[in-house]
Amino acid sequence: MSASVAIKTETKSKILTLPIQTVTTREDEADEDNDEKTEVVFIRMKGDTVNMVKVETGIQDDKYIEIGSGLKGKEEVIVDSYDAITRKLEQGKKVIKVDKDELFGRKKED
Repeated sequence: MSASVAIKTETKSKILTLPIQTVTTREDEADEDNDEKTEVVFIRMKGDTVNMVKVETGIQDDKYIEIGSGLKGKEEVIVDSYDAITRKLEQGKKVIKVDKDELFGRKKED
């Protein structure tokens, strides 16, 4: 038995991608009659509080996910563990910015 397959691909010149663990789902509080969940990311605002932003996603692999709309690309997106993003982070919570190199005791290269 044999088969022929044609795979169509699309190339985009500029896309916004984020680490997959930055995107989570929340119930849409604006529509109480709807049980559907929306995809969101959290961005850092002035005063070290977070703002939940609704996003539309596209293709993904095991590390990154395409952000189709909701972000402009200059926001500071909160990156943390899956548990922290999906269960602990909420609108208006305070966050502390940590340099991951300092956290793990690595020296920055000049």
